[in-house]
Amino acid sequence: MAFGVGKHFRYLHINKICQNLGASLCQALPFYHAFTGCDATSQFYGKGKKSSWEAWKSYPSATQAFHYALKHPFQSILLASPTFEILERFTGVLYDKTTPISKVNELRKDLFSKKAKLMDSIPPTQVCQWHSMQFFSVTSSLPHDRLPSCNMPTEHYIKLASGP
Repeated sequence: MAFGVGKHFRYLHINKICQNLGASLCQALPFYHAFTGCDATSQFYGKGKKSSWEAWKSYPSATQAFHYALKHPFQSILLASPTFEILERFTGVLYDKTTPISKVNELRKDLFSKKAKLMDSIPPTQVCQWHSMQFFSVTSSLPHDRLPSCNMPTEHYIKLASGP
């Protein structure tokens, strides 16, 4: 695989990378990519692939949820389901690796009130994350040339994120 431009151009041996990562991580990558932000989706303000990769390494149980969401793209994942609970915990680890809090809404409250984090630097609400997750599940299972042409409607996303 060709990577980079100019003096930073190089070839990466994708087979060696996959071999080092292992089959389980490689199979989970499409959902991880969609969940943490890609061309057709956006997520987690201020959190890029490097910090989300570190969160995944810190919380490897997320792999199980990535696999499930990828294998069941059109199945609605309930807020109380084990898969959504794992994804909530992954989001918590992404924003604060040391927190024992597993629910996104509780983590938002803790980060904002006790740790004086700005609203831009706390995770999305649980409902917003759930709506996005439904979209990511479908997006990650589609071939790249069949991705939807737009994200979720912005006004819907903002309305959910700024709820009570």
